[in-house]
Amino acid sequence: MSDVRNQACTRSKFDPSNYGLKHNNKPVDLSRTFRQSGLSSGAKLELVVASKSPSAVAVALQLPDGTRHTDRFPSNTTLWLILRKFEANDTKNLNFTARSIADTAARSSGKIFYEMPVLNVMNREFGTFVDLQKTLSQIGISSGSILLRLSYRQTETPLEVATAEIGQYFKEVEEVAQNTGASSATTSAPAAADGTITEQIAKVPEPAVQSPSSLTPSSASGPAQPVENSVPDEGIAGPGQRIISVFSAPTSTVPRAAQQEFNDSDYEPSVADAKLHQSRLLNRTQNKRLLSDAEQEALQRERDAKKASVVETRVKVRFPDQTTVQFPVNASETGAKMLEFVRGLIVAGDQPFSLIYKDSKGQIHNVPDSSTVRLIKDLGFEGPTLVTFTWKDEASEDARKWPVLQQKYATQAKPVQVPEIPKAQGVEGGTAPKPKEAKKAGSGKSTEDKLKGFLKGLSKK
Repeated sequence: MSDVRNQACTRSKFDPSNYGLKHNNKPVDLSRTFRQSGLSSGAKLELVVASKSPSAVAVALQLPDGTRHTDRFPSNTTLWLILRKFEANDTKNLNFTARSIADTAARSSGKIFYEMPVLNVMNREFGTFVDLQKTLSQIGISSGSILLRLSYRQTETPLEVATAEIGQYFKEVEEVAQNTGASSATTSAPAAADGTITEQIAKVPEPAVQSPSSLTPSSASGPAQPVENSVPDEGIAGPGQRIISVFSAPTSTVPRAAQQEFNDSDYEPSVADAKLHQSRLLNRTQNKRLLSDAEQEALQRERDAKKASVVETRVKVRFPDQTTVQFPVNASETGAKMLEFVRGLIVAGDQPFSLIYKDSKGQIHNVPDSSTVRLIKDLGFEGPTLVTFTWKDEASEDARKWPVLQQKYATQAKPVQVPEIPKAQGVEGGTAPKPKEAKKAGSGKSTEDKLKGFLKGLSKK
């Protein structure tokens, strides 16, 4: 069945190692023959994208004398490399790939010829340098276990010539494999799947997610600036002469966002949203290569380097009376130092309290009272972070009733300045009327009305 896969990939100019076969949504064992596969005559097979990550295969190597050696190899290991690894792992100094035999014929008396290793896999022989460079997945073995029967065949190639050919040939093969691995490691997983069958059969146009026509002027440029503008340029000196910014509690019980005017049409999905939803569904149906250990280590090094590059960030502490204090923290700041700083801001500094924050995964944690845990490197305070102040159960009732901040800081509190979002032109009067489409005969709705109904059904789900 691997030959069937190879022929189909050759006709379509695909790499056979990246594809497999399915019959009735069930994978076909490529190591079996057609008679052993259980397929009927005229069976319809599907060429599907195989998993990019190699799987483990249990390999048993049977020597000519009947002894066996077993080990596990990735499915992308070549037959030649399997022989070499069995030679290196065994303590008996086995020789499978560099054997020689003397020819006793009169015409070439005393001449030494190379003895080629031949592997028999499922009644198929692999006895040339080209055959031995095939991987387990290329011969149809991607999982499970397999038995390799080893034998030897005398060739007419002198040993020194064969040794030179082996060194030159396998050196070139290793260089090609290294170049291929390096280029595949630098490209991302979606880029590696550009030539998949799924994309060729069902090509969905890329949705213009960031196109100006799909975004109103208010949503394209308005909300990008309130975070920076809410912080005043001037500040006051806090504990340890650290510059802080104090913001008073909101005067209204209604949130500011609930007071903003909105347009109902903004919540109706558009054609671009439907295309984006369709493209995401298509991406989820494709197989994605799992990251190797080297790639995971590289990503971890990138995360560590990103954290190490953060020199300073801002932390905003929200107190129970809804007043907030914002102050900078540097890379050497620890949890104990931050707790001590906040203790210098409140009136009841001798009462126990906790500082709660959310990490990048949305999990809630307490800032530890430790002089070794750093805020940026260990707790992940890479950007502006909101921390909530809460009293512990051991805190007194008087500490809970009185204002939290000290008088000298509370009197200098300022309201949060949120800039007004300019209204987009043409939005106040509603959306512009669209020309009506001609309805088809015998149909009560136009094509646009049907599309709107379909999109509304998606939004309800």
